[in-house]
Amino acid sequence: MKRIIYIVSVLALFGLASCAKDNEAQEAFVDNFTNVGLSIAGESVFSYAENKCQLGYSADYLEFRVSDDTMNNFYALTLRKMPEGIGSSVRGDLIWTTSTDVRQRGGLDFKLIRAEGDYMWLWNKKNDIGVVVRKIEL
Repeated sequence: MKRIIYIVSVLALFGLASCAKDNEAQEAFVDNFTNVGLSIAGESVFSYAENKCQLGYSADYLEFRVSDDTMNNFYALTLRKMPEGIGSSVRGDLIWTTSTDVRQRGGLDFKLIRAEGDYMWLWNKKNDIGVVVRKIEL
């Protein structure tokens, strides 16, 4: 009986440690990205610079596009629906450039973890993907 309690206790500690790690990655993303950008597995993949980048948003397609002025580096996030509030989940497709190719992932589940004005911080826990987008209304 003591052995079973010990095993259950150890498994519970591993579970708590895993949750703490997930929360740390999400918190680091929110702390490090104060503007539009893309983070994958804790690495900054794209950071928006106003004097070197372009933003685009399509309300019809719920697509957010961010690129540098040369269009060589970019990411685009297309959502199935707009998040309804902090903590709400939405599914989306992401495409982005690396130094050598273009990558994409479809059917990602994002959670809205922060919103300020027209900026949204979206987090995909499964793949440690953080995206900050800006909804531009004309």
